[in-house]
Amino acid sequence: MRLAWIGGLYLEDTVLLLRISRLVQAWDYGWLLPFLARLPFFMGRRLAQARGIVCAVLDYDWRATAVNVRFVRSRVYEMMQSLSTRTPVWKVVQRFMNNSLEEWQACLFRHPEKMAPVARKCHIDHLEEYRRLAGEKRGIVMVSHHFDSFCMGMVLMGMQGLKVHCINTRGIEDPRIDPVVRSYFQTKYRSMESLMNGKMPYHENGMQIFYDKLAQGEMVVLMGDVPGTKSRVLIDFMGKKFRLPLGAWHMATKTDSLLGAYITLGFPGGRYHTVCIPPYAPDPDDPEASLMPIYTFLESWTRACPEKWVTSDLLQTYGS
Repeated sequence: MRLAWIGGLYLEDTVLLLRISRLVQAWDYGWLLPFLARLPFFMGRRLAQARGIVCAVLDYDWRATAVNVRFVRSRVYEMMQSLSTRTPVWKVVQRFMNNSLEEWQACLFRHPEKMAPVARKCHIDHLEEYRRLAGEKRGIVMVSHHFDSFCMGMVLMGMQGLKVHCINTRGIEDPRIDPVVRSYFQTKYRSMESLMNGKMPYHENGMQIFYDKLAQGEMVVLMGDVPGTKSRVLIDFMGKKFRLPLGAWHMATKTDSLLGAYITLGFPGGRYHTVCIPPYAPDPDDPEASLMPIYTFLESWTRACPEKWVTSDLLQTYGS
């Protein structure tokens, strides 16, 4: 559909809506989301969901605005259709709602007094085992993906006494991204670090810090839904040939660390459940066998709740 109905006018979506998005972003990321985070939890959550519905109608996404190509909604719709979802349009709307919730949560991290009761109510699978392994100085490489409340999961593990570090990328420094959006992410990262008892450095600046943290018995988290750039190992993932990133395997084998995976689900009332597979030792000679339990786990949750995969537009970029 090339034309969108806005305020009684038809606007050509490939031009005017992108311009409107750029004008709106400074207000949205600089004022609206921080304001929602200051509201009572239930109110902020509901309004964040309402914001997501508006984003779905407008196909509003900061990544699309940065490159001047509106692609998110159409790709998410194709993904929902490929999964034979009976209500693909509603699933697309839900994806935008979940993305908006995740962006609202990022502003909650600025308010430790709001996060404290959330941490008291959360449930994390295998938490005592993680604490025991930390005490034994045994590192864990945790893999997740951009699903539901993935950043909240890292923060809550840190607030339970673990030291959690996340492999980040300087892609957010791209000058095409609005300065207000870049500032929003920088504030998010610094707020997360203070709650995680850890760091989120850019991997482009070197990986040694992550090896050092694992050797000290701490936890390193990475997102597994971004295909490897140098890997020659292909696996079937979400119906596509996926270039398996081997970073988690390399880090675990070189530091005698364990592998693990998690997803974090958010519920009304400030309740969060981090679902994890038990940590296990990798096969030092077989990266595919080592990582398949992780990707089987991630795919099972993605197929069960595709609307919670907030970067599901990535699927089109995977091999067929």
